[in-house]
Amino acid sequence: GGLLRLGRGLEYWGNIMFCAVLYLLRTGCQWRALPSDFPKWRIVHSYFAIWSEPRQGGSLLEQALKKSGWRGPRETGAQRMQHALDRGRAEREEHGHSGL
Repeated sequence: GGLLRLGRGLEYWGNIMFCAVLYLLRTGCQWRALPSDFPKWRIVHSYFAIWSEPRQGGSLLEQALKKSGWRGPRETGAQRMQHALDRGRAEREEHGHSGL
């Protein structure tokens, strides 16, 4: 009985930590800016460090991300804006406009 409950607890916390790591990877937020819905950033970081240790066949984190269908971080609004500005600048330069 007790071991089974402990096992479920560990699986639950592992899932919470994985979701926190996914949030960080997807949003690009800083560790200290991790929302309070997740455990404290230092705890999440310790899981991240362990899961990121190199292994044959990829780290545990790499393996879990592949299994989950992870496709990489999403672009933030600021990144989209910067890319749009960069494209506009490149187009102006290509057409001989100096900008301002």
